[in-house]
Amino acid sequence: MGDNPKPTIAIEEAEAMIECWRGFAQSEPKGFDYSPAKPTPNPHVAALSALARFRAVPTATDNASKSVAGGRNFSDKPSRVRHRESEEKLMEFEQQTWDLYQLQGTLDHTRLLEECQVRAQRGDHDAKRRLEVLDIFHKTRHQNRAHRWELPPDHPKWQKLEEVTPDPQVQATWGPRLWALLIGNDRYPQSPLRGAVNDSLAWKSYVIEFLGVPEDHITHIENAKRETIVTALYNLRDNDEIKDGDHILFVYAGHGSKYDAQVYSFEADIGHRAGSIEALCPVDRGLPRRRGTPDISDREVLLILSEIHDQTKADITVVLDCCHSGGGTRELDADPHSRTLAPLIDPEVIKRMFVEADEHPRRRPSSLSVRSPAWASATVDIYRPVLLAACQDTELAWEEKERGLFTSAVLRILRSEMGKVRNRGSMERT
Repeated sequence: MGDNPKPTIAIEEAEAMIECWRGFAQSEPKGFDYSPAKPTPNPHVAALSALARFRAVPTATDNASKSVAGGRNFSDKPSRVRHRESEEKLMEFEQQTWDLYQLQGTLDHTRLLEECQVRAQRGDHDAKRRLEVLDIFHKTRHQNRAHRWELPPDHPKWQKLEEVTPDPQVQATWGPRLWALLIGNDRYPQSPLRGAVNDSLAWKSYVIEFLGVPEDHITHIENAKRETIVTALYNLRDNDEIKDGDHILFVYAGHGSKYDAQVYSFEADIGHRAGSIEALCPVDRGLPRRRGTPDISDREVLLILSEIHDQTKADITVVLDCCHSGGGTRELDADPHSRTLAPLIDPEVIKRMFVEADEHPRRRPSSLSVRSPAWASATVDIYRPVLLAACQDTELAWEEKERGLFTSAVLRILRSEMGKVRNRGSMERT
């Protein structure tokens, strides 16, 4: 006889549950460790997992990285069992919504929010109510998680990784076809970093020594301001030397942040407002300039990269050694070893982050507006590059000994036999 199915959780029950659950989480004193702030991913496993996704080859390491991302909870508090049970019920509601919408594969929180957004935009009142519950659950769960995670011991393979000799044939084949924009930001007025510039220099060393990229194909910028970063990206688009079949590498090491999409007055409907918007932090963020310099939203970056691809037909790979864990926590105290900053406070500066993207003189009028409702759609029509990221949105990117852990791990792989580039008609790795 099969297992009895779990009873369906009604929307009314979920709505009541989410308010109690959020109230419990937000009522806890600062420093409450039921659900810490952000887990720290194992940089070696994260690097292997990112590179495996880059190759589109499933490996056991992907499962390992999920295990690390899940981590181990060392703060099992019996007094909070009721809160935990409520969370489990809300997770059931989330899974039931996933099944109701007949979405395939393992539950993906972001994908589910996007599907709810699309349905809410179409006037589905049930979807709008589910969206409100799941959006609160998603954000509060991420903002209030404060677990500390035990990293698994280093795999023996890491002890055996040795740097290989650069391959002259690879250098001759790929060097002329690679273009790199490498940015490292350390000198922030608040919470300065120590390893981001070193990371960008390490990437420069790698592409020159191992891939044979000529110096005039590399733009390396230290401690970049907002306009400097945006201009450098547009310069790639307008570079007539970049041809179809070439490859572009965009590396950013520095602070990142995240904004709650519901704070924006120009997005009036809940179907447009759920979720969050990630951002890169220039070193002049918040400094006086018409009430402060805004961050660079992921929407603006994606739109410029899309213009680059449309113009040059080049393949683009993006490496981000930063994290986007600011959430809506204005008073966030950034750990000196993490690469995250709280979002900017001034609503006008936040809004200008989008206005300046739309009104930039080099932006093509035909490009999608960063304020378009289309961003709420899971199928927004825009080019998406290959992305290697230091962490998920619930984790932190860390630096130690004046280097980013993720960049150190990735380059350790790439300089070894594991990262050896094949001399074929497309950029592949063994």
